[in-house]
Amino acid sequence: MADAIATGTLSQKWVQFAPDAIWDGEELPNATTKTSDEFEVGKDQGGVSVAVRANTAISIADGESLTLTLQKASASGGTFADEVQFYDATGDGAVVAFDAGDIIAEVIPGSTDIFKKIVVTTSADESSETIDAFLRRVSG
Repeated sequence: MADAIATGTLSQKWVQFAPDAIWDGEELPNATTKTSDEFEVGKDQGGVSVAVRANTAISIADGESLTLTLQKASASGGTFADEVQFYDATGDGAVVAFDAGDIIAEVIPGSTDIFKKIVVTTSADESSETIDAFLRRVSG
């Protein structure tokens, strides 16, 4: 007989694929750009999103920025090009802040090119803050 889940929660809206992670506790860059390793998502995986979550509390100061871009390629190891910028925030008169565990942004890839990378760019030193990036099933 199967054991009942007695602790934690299961969302009715999504299931995170585990233990696979694109990034797990990855430091944000120091006023530069960081690119993930290649991963596969899309095509016949409709309803699978690429999510980026704050692993620690994140605070983007007034006048500074954080962007997230999904890149695509038609073949493994191929030339990657931007598919979509799925998050772009600048602290404009206020701090942009996330608590640990908050989803910063997510995107369901629209391209049939299944090879992807995430590019994160910061305009200030955010290297003391960390993020997770992972695939998750989003139900309708």
